[in-house]
Amino acid sequence: LIGAFEMIRSVTAPCAISAALRPSAEVQHGGVLVAGRLVLTIGTRRFELGPGDSFQFAGQPYAWENPGKVAAEVIWIVSPPVY
Repeated sequence: LIGAFEMIRSVTAPCAISAALRPSAEVQHGGVLVAGRLVLTIGTRRFELGPGDSFQFAGQPYAWENPGKVAAEVIWIVSPPVY
């Protein structure tokens, strides 16, 4: 990630699912899963993340879901900021 960015702490409830794949336009996303489990779909690829796993992608639609029985905590980094 280059230039300005924002960091977001996100806590996702057990069994929560994002509405749909969302385009990320010219935005770069990165992050690390702090606790719980998260399934991250980027384009047509699916990644199952556990604590300590990180990710980075840009310009692709994405979606997430928490398949676990406990909350998932993610620190997202977004550049440029989309306040």
